[in-house]
Amino acid sequence: MPIFKKTVSIVDKYDLNTGLKDDFDKPYLFLLVVSGQRDMESGEYQAVKGRHTAYESMMSELGNYDLLRSHVLSGGISFGNETSIYSFLRLCISKYKFATEDELDYINETMMDMYQYNGEELTQEMLNQIFVREMNSQVRG
Repeated sequence: MPIFKKTVSIVDKYDLNTGLKDDFDKPYLFLLVVSGQRDMESGEYQAVKGRHTAYESMMSELGNYDLLRSHVLSGGISFGNETSIYSFLRLCISKYKFATEDELDYINETMMDMYQYNGEELTQEMLNQIFVREMNSQVRG
């Protein structure tokens, strides 16, 4: 069952840079794990409307949350189908052009400096695999 009721927009707005539909009313729910927190029993959440607003909100908090263990749900995506904040940010940059590739490089470097993944040092190849796996698991947005 989806977290949010389906919203209906009476106006379609398109991004001038990408030509893609801009879901400025689409709700996003962030399930956040604070950086360095070992257990998953407590955390924070944030509800935001609009993909660009959601992107900017997470970028402003870049070092505060574990981007691989924190997740985002949106629209019709239900629990169990969420995506990591990392993949959400990367998708916003690569598909929706919210920033340049330099910004993506900065996120990747931050991730590799701060995180280990399954007990190993995080590499660019691991980040690519995580992103591809999450994007291929179902259509995201």
